[in-house]
Amino acid sequence: MFKPRFGYTHQMVKLLLRIEQARALVEYIAVPPDLIQTMRREAKVKSVRYSTGIEGNPLSLLEVQAVIQKPRGCKGSAAQQEVRNYWNCLTFIDKAQRRHVPPNEAFIRRLHAMIAVRNAGRRQKSSAYRGSMPPGMLFAVRDSETGAIEYIPPCYEDVPPLMRGFSAWLVSDASGQLPTPIRAAIAEWQLLTIHPFSDGNGRTARALATYLLAADGYDLKGLYSLEEYHWRDLPRYYSSLQMNLLPHYYDGRNDPPDLAPWIIYFLETMTQACEQVISTLARGRPGLASGAK
Repeated sequence: MFKPRFGYTHQMVKLLLRIEQARALVEYIAVPPDLIQTMRREAKVKSVRYSTGIEGNPLSLLEVQAVIQKPRGCKGSAAQQEVRNYWNCLTFIDKAQRRHVPPNEAFIRRLHAMIAVRNAGRRQKSSAYRGSMPPGMLFAVRDSETGAIEYIPPCYEDVPPLMRGFSAWLVSDASGQLPTPIRAAIAEWQLLTIHPFSDGNGRTARALATYLLAADGYDLKGLYSLEEYHWRDLPRYYSSLQMNLLPHYYDGRNDPPDLAPWIIYFLETMTQACEQVISTLARGRPGLASGAK
């Protein structure tokens, strides 16, 4: 079974306390139901825009909103399909957390199956893991602009046992005893590290973290988009994921390494998002159109 490694730091504890304070305040601030509904939808639209945008989707926030408002079944570009996929995935997450669906291996493969839809027709219920590459080709994560190799994931033969160990940890008592924000941070990092699918790993990892936070009430009623805060400083997001490790999985990522740097980044980002929710609720003014890029 996967066993993450990290030690609590003073900074982590302070950030966790700030997140808990924001979580408690959301329950006590009197807010009109229509404002909550508006903010929740805006946060969901932002999650779609920025999680797909991190992977190179060119649609702006307002374009994403327009795609979502179109009737189901409308044809469109690959970028528009990607947006609809992630919207459907977040809708599924809303339902799954109300039903207390366990975040096991089957759940992760279901998330990816929704995210990776490309064409019209019958949808798959579960995604298969990536397989072997053609002779002479290397499966690697590359810089979208330069083509330089940034990460070489584990061999495809190692993916199934790694996913079994990871999903066993996700539903274990050891995982459940961790503060939920730390558990979500570790889950996102490990799924990205295993890179079990041929594509869509980033969106699936962020969707899994979103689910874990929502299931335990750390999404603040769905009023913020964590992906938006990743997007605001993409270089830091990527460098935090890398943690100065060598690019090959078997050169230190399989140990696993000390995850404290990534966890601190995740908690800092989440703290910013949560405290912005409190500020917006206090003012009573959401704003999708502001900075709609």
